[in-house]
Amino acid sequence: MKVNRTFRNHRMLTLAGAIAITLCSGAQASPPNSALALWRNAPGIGAAVVTEGSSRNIVLNMQHGERARYTVILKEEPVATYDGLTSGYAKIPLARGHVDTKSSEAARYVSYLQARQNQFLSDAGTQIKRPLGAIMQFQHAVNGVVVELTSAEAAAIAARDDVLLVDIEKMLPLMTDRSTFFIGADKI
Repeated sequence: MKVNRTFRNHRMLTLAGAIAITLCSGAQASPPNSALALWRNAPGIGAAVVTEGSSRNIVLNMQHGERARYTVILKEEPVATYDGLTSGYAKIPLARGHVDTKSSEAARYVSYLQARQNQFLSDAGTQIKRPLGAIMQFQHAVNGVVVELTSAEAAAIAARDDVLLVDIEKMLPLMTDRSTFFIGADKI
């Protein structure tokens, strides 16, 4: 079956949107000022409860005191949407119309974000009165870390000024068996 280029591009955008919604489900609407605005405007998935106050978002869905994995999205822009406004860090150049993630500017900004994430982990660990280590750290598409927290710790971290979103990891049931065909993976 031959698929025209427009439909293929639409499928990739749909897939990217589905992944974004899955990663940050339950977020509330906000003015579009970054790539995260698309995720934050996405409808919620699953049975999580969303609370919001003073631009702080958290998704809770667990027993009190039990630790679970949470994704903590930080407010500083990731590489993909960095605008060059941080003092000492130049705007990341484009290569063939896309952010050049292999440029020296991108590498310097990634190092900066890693240092800021490590400082966040140290400060947040002090705040919740225990060491906090990252299970994963992200700098390119999103600026965030994955950590294990209780719901009370997640709420405390969500109240920080440097945090955009705190979202609990969720296991969702499979809703379709046609995804592989839809994204073209049946040909792999």
